Amino acid sequence: MKNRNIFASRVGVKIEGLNLKRLLKALLKNNIRLYNLNQKSHKEMFFCMDTKNKKALLPYKKGSGYKITFKNTYGLAGIFNFFKNKLGFLVGLVLGVVFLGVMSSFVWNIEIYGQENILENEIIEVLKQEGVEIGKSINNVDVEEIETALQKNLEEISLVSVIKKGSSVIINIKETLEEPVITEEQFVPLIAQCDCLITNMSVTQGSAVVKEGDLVRKGDILVEPHYINNEGQRIKVFPIAEIYANIWYNEKVEINTKGFITIRSGNYVENSYLLTGKNQSIIKENSVSYNNFETEESEQFLFYNNLLPLKIKKVRIYELIEVENSFSKEAEIEKAKQEALLLAEDKVPPFMSIASTFTSVTELEEKIIVCGYAEVNLKIGVY
Repeated sequence: MKNRNIFASRVGVKIEGLNLKRLLKALLKNNIRLYNLNQKSHKEMFFCMDTKNKKALLPYKKGSGYKITFKNTYGLAGIFNFFKNKLGFLVGLVLGVVFLGVMSSFVWNIEIYGQENILENEIIEVLKQEGVEIGKSINNVDVEEIETALQKNLEEISLVSVIKKGSSVIINIKETLEEPVITEEQFVPLIAQCDCLITNMSVTQGSAVVKEGDLVRKGDILVEPHYINNEGQRIKVFPIAEIYANIWYNEKVEINTKGFITIRSGNYVENSYLLTGKNQSIIKENSVSYNNFETEESEQFLFYNNLLPLKIKKVRIYELIEVENSFSKEAEIEKAKQEALLLAEDKVPPFMSIASTFTSVTELEEKIIVCGYAEVNLKIGVY
């Protein structure tokens, strides 16, 4: 039977010896109840029994061949024995509880939240006048009276709440907001931030300068910061408007139409240098006899594992020659259109949707300029 009653007084018993079943039968025959019986082997078992039946085992302790050991006491008897053996602990526990009870009836902490412009010392001074101080009784703290006193003595307080929590007094403050001073310089017009075509415009406050269908440039005024009242007076206001516009992202590609163009002939010379930090030493350097040329440079570490900071610098010098420029005008323009549109679309931010695309072609004396445009309809602001 399991020991489930914490109020029962019971003792743990360990028995070692042979023929343990004979002892168990004898105990049961005398109506002795056993709890939590656990026979670990044929020579050892453990169980709990009522403390009042402990004497029933005394005859078996000597001369019976059994070794009987009494273990922990459980239930109320165990608690009683614990405190009987540790009287000092019990006295200290009682005194500690009493001490905490007494200390919790005093103010030991004052917390203030929400003040920015009001000095904390000013709040503490008002609390002192109301008898709220560290070490004073918290039972005498009347939260409603303190709230009234704080609002009466400190004009900067708009709302205040006082809370008693344990040995703490918590003050929550909301300060009065100062009305902002508005100057003439703060009334500024709405300005276009980019070139665009106005597609929709709704002005809530202010005077519109442009209208739907107008093409505006970056920096143009869209809405003035005033309106004319019935008496013909100009009243300053902050402009408020909802404006939609088409804006364009564009890129251009140039086609060279000169009679001759410059290309690489295929001839080149290569020079090599050893780099050690900022110093450069010549490994191989050839003279250049080309009239027109262009260069390409490359660097790489001398050792694969970069054990030493040595680099090889190579400089290739390519010969340039002029050749007759022969091309298909229509094919080159079509190719340039596709390239210009791709470049323009790449400039559109990913959160925007492209409404349409188009191109323009401008022919000059020695080149053709192809422009690609990506058009986006955008809400350019609610001000």
